[in-house]
Amino acid sequence: MGHILLANIGVRALVMDFRLKNQWIERRNSGAGFSLIELLIVMVIIALLATIGYPSYTEQVRKTARKEAVGKILETASRLEQFRTQKMAYPSASEVDAFGYDGNKYTISVETVTEGVAVKATPVADTLQADDKCGEMTYTTPGIWSFTGTDMTEKECI
Repeated sequence: MGHILLANIGVRALVMDFRLKNQWIERRNSGAGFSLIELLIVMVIIALLATIGYPSYTEQVRKTARKEAVGKILETASRLEQFRTQKMAYPSASEVDAFGYDGNKYTISVETVTEGVAVKATPVADTLQADDKCGEMTYTTPGIWSFTGTDMTEKECI
């Protein structure tokens, strides 16, 4: 009796599975697609995700470009100090240009100051970095960071 009952349940499950597959195939072949309401709901969900996601994405792009500029500033400052150690003077402007930086979001410049040198990264106009919250970043060789046009701190910008 127990074996017959189990066999009967197994047959019922197979029949139900077969019926569900047939219903799915019939619906698929009947030409029934998504309703207009379903499509509108999906479009609204996509629009909401884009509205929420795009500002976060652009802020991450800004942070990445800023970190790249900070790395280039520190690399330039390190090269300037190496040059000074070897030649007992900081390089001229033409020698500094040889360091090369072809970033399209920041321009790097070097100025001589009383404590040593200051390396500046200025955001390029008409780019996403132009309205970056940290503005122009300056690093002086004693290790002091400053940010022009903003009240952001080193911890927030570096």
